[in-house]
Parts: sequence; structure tokens; C-alpha cells
Amino acid sequence: MGDAFHKVRSGEALRIPAQAYNAFIDSARFVRGLEQDLEFSKVGLNLRRVRVKNTTREDRARFHVLAIDDPLFTPGVNLDGFRNQTAFIGVIPDKTLHQGRFAIMLEPAVHNAIVIAQVTGVCPVKISVTDEDHAFADIKDGSCDTLESSHHGSARILWKESGTGNKWAVVALGMPASMVVPAKITGVTGDGTGGVATYDAESYHGPKITVEGATPVNRPFGDTDIEPAGAGDECLLYCAEDGTVRLVQLTENVIFDSCSDEPPPVGAFVAERKDDTATGSGEQLLFRATLPEEQLGLNRGVRFTAVLRRTVGDDGATFIAKYGGTAFATIGPIKASPLKLTGMIWADGDTDAQRGNLQASSGEFEQGTAAEDSTEPQDLDIVLVLDNAADEYTADWFSVELIG
Repeated sequence: MGDAFHKVRSGEALRIPAQAYNAFIDSARFVRGLEQDLEFSKVGLNLRRVRVKNTTREDRARFHVLAIDDPLFTPGVNLDGFRNQTAFIGVIPDKTLHQGRFAIMLEPAVHNAIVIAQVTGVCPVKISVTDEDHAFADIKDGSCDTLESSHHGSARILWKESGTGNKWAVVALGMPASMVVPAKITGVTGDGTGGVATYDAESYHGPKITVEGATPVNRPFGDTDIEPAGAGDECLLYCAEDGTVRLVQLTENVIFDSCSDEPPPVGAFVAERKDDTATGSGEQLLFRATLPEEQLGLNRGVRFTAVLRRTVGDDGATFIAKYGGTAFATIGPIKASPLKLTGMIWADGDTDAQRGNLQASSGEFEQGTAAEDSTEPQDLDIVLVLDNAADEYTADWFSVELIG
């Protein structure tokens, strides 16, 4: 078979084989695609790359890191430039300002030069690796030379050189800078006496994320004795933008023998409850406090705490918080027992509308709109609806703190 791409001599009859003709068409289509890409990038609408001005007062090399500051063209000064050119001022990274907001330079740049840089997608970069188990990276405070490795960050490490120190890596840019991950308890310190217990925990899947000696965020029991969570129990870890990892949710139970005789907090009064127990179908009123008139005006409100336990059965219940007969939060069904419910009602800005929330020690939370403030005393009620009408709940104590 002859060469389909041989050149034609002057005066020779022109015969174009199908293979050569099709190759010409493919080449033309490829060039047209490049031209379209060029026009696309001319107006600065590239989804992965932007232009960045190096304002760090030093020359920067290819694959250095610049934090993204303000747009180079702002709408108030140059609307056409803002719409047609996605460009930013590049500065030295500051962790308090630029976590997750950076670009990797694809060209070297002297001071005040404008170059192309990558903000999403896959890109090589140097990383200051502090732990070989780290699978993410983000800006390194005060440094344009490298990113810094972490258990989380806006750059996922696809590959890196072995060891610690400054290492070449390939990263995927554009990951969320903060996230919540499911985890399990791996160790417990303390038996819960006086509300003291700390935990080690480790993420279930993906890159290993750990905490050691952590106290749960917003533990609601103060120095009341608790039954701690156990090794192997499930929990949630929150990886914050500032690089910290916090233990945000797990199950701890109150030991009521240690708190049943304690007085309510300073500034609170113990509210009445309709009955010591609640059972049967439909809504059962378990706690009630009659609030003074106009208690929910501007800069005033209430905090409340209810402690209860299931004494008959093993099914759950749904809990409803009401103000003036209007429900503002509903959580459940919840099977945990004993259970502590906390909540608050407060003024929404300078209007008469009220906001309220209800949170359970088992982790459930809801916020809603309560009734408007009133010139008459109003009832704050906690009612429950049993999953099984034959079950029974017992009230331990209910306190309300007036604010303002």
C-alpha cells in the first residue's frame, strides 16, 4: 500500500486518498477547537485558570502560591474589565484571611507582573509536608513557596514525594476548606465524674482525620456526672477552615443521682410541671412555665432547661416547645433516655417577631419562629407525643432563666 500522505510534484495529477482527506478534516476541526478555546480565554472566563497580579514585592517562580485578594478590576471602577477579565490581586498568604483562597502560578512573575494561575483542577505544586499521613493541603502562613499539608484543606493530595519537608506533589484544587466527617471513638479518658471525660477519635473512611484528648463542643451538662461514650461509638468531627479538628457530636448520658438535688442556675426559677409523669396518646404536657408579660421584647428573652427520662417502655417520643400555645420547635422521635432539653427564645432584631430553638443532648436541634411578644403573661410549654402510648416519661426538673 502506497503512502497516503506523499507530496505531489509540480504538474502531477492531484488524487487525494480518502485517508489523507479525512486526516485534513480532523486537523481542521482540531485547529478550530483551539481557536474557540483562545477566544474563550481572551474574555477571561476560563473555569480553571485566572490572571493574577504579583504584588508581593518579590519575583515569584512557576508553581509558587499567591493568595487571592480583591479583583484587579472592580465593577464600580471598570465594569467592562470586571465582566471580561477574571483577574485578581495576588498577595502573600495569611491563614486568617486566605484559607482556601489561593492560586498556583503557571508562569514566573516579577513584581507587579500579571500571569496565568490555576484555581481549580489538577496541578503540580510543592508542599511543606509535616506528616506523611496528611492527604490535604492549604496555604502556608507567610509563604509563597509551598502549600502546607494537613488532615484537610482545599487541595487534595493525589501524589507526593515520600518523606517530610518540602516535597513535590500533584494536587486537585477546589476542595471545601471545612467539612464534617463521620468518625468513631478510639479512646476515652475519665469516667465522667464531675462531667469530665475526653476522647480520642478517628474518621471512618477516606483520609485519616484524628483528634486526641478532645472535649465535645457545647457539652450541656456542666459539672454534672455523666456516663461517657465508649470506644467504638459513633461521633462527628468538624474540620474547620483554621486547620483545627473538633469533636462536635457524640452520645453522653446524665447520671441523675448526681444532679437531682442541685439547685437551678443563678438567675433562674424552677418552673412548674403539670404531672410527674406523661403517658397516653396525643400531646402530653410535661413542663410549663408562665412567663411575665413583655419578657420577650427587644434585648430580652428566656433560656430554659428540662431533664426527663423514660420509666416505662423502650420506644421514643417527639418533643415540642411552645410559647403562647404556638409551637416554635419540634425534634424527634428520640429514643435516648435520660434526656436533657435546652432552648432559648429571643427577639429578632427590633421587630416584635420572636425566634426560638430547642436542642436535645442526643444531638437533635431545630430553630423556628415563636409567637409575638404579649402584654399578658404567656405559657412556655414542653409537650411530648409518645411513639407508643403505653410508654411513660417522668419529669425530673425544669428551669427557666429570664434574660434582660
